[in-house]
Amino acid sequence: MDRKQAGILVSLLVLIVIIGVASWRLNGDLPELNSPVGSIGVQQSEDDTDDFIKDIIKRDNTSAANMQILQNLIDDESTPEEERATALALQIRMVEQLEKEQSLERELKAKGYENVLCLVAEDFNNIKVYVKEEEELSSEQLAQIRSIVVSQTSIREVEISRK
Repeated sequence: MDRKQAGILVSLLVLIVIIGVASWRLNGDLPELNSPVGSIGVQQSEDDTDDFIKDIIKRDNTSAANMQILQNLIDDESTPEEERATALALQIRMVEQLEKEQSLERELKAKGYENVLCLVAEDFNNIKVYVKEEEELSSEQLAQIRSIVVSQTSIREVEISRK
């Protein structure tokens, strides 16, 4: 590995840390993507509608803040070209992640699930789906949600939680 590659890797790591710290400071923690979910893949909680809406707003605010940080780096003329390219690549990846989440949410809402929050892991290997339902999700509903997620994303690791 030559100096240029090492510099690019260090720049990428610094950007990731900056984005993570800014996200954490601005919005706190989101629900864990890899948290245990029980034996049948459903985790139940007794949060009210306000908490569910707060989670959605928190996700959107975190994404917007991270996108703004990256855009500032891209727009700054003093930013080295390698860091700009890295920031642009991260921004494109975040847009892809947001598009997947929003597309899944729209599809699930079209199937009758009114309040849905989808979180795609940064490495695109795990999706956490939160569904606000009064009653426990049936095995048919779980299968339908899982089928929609897998067909739209090709990601097989799907965790479904009822809020």
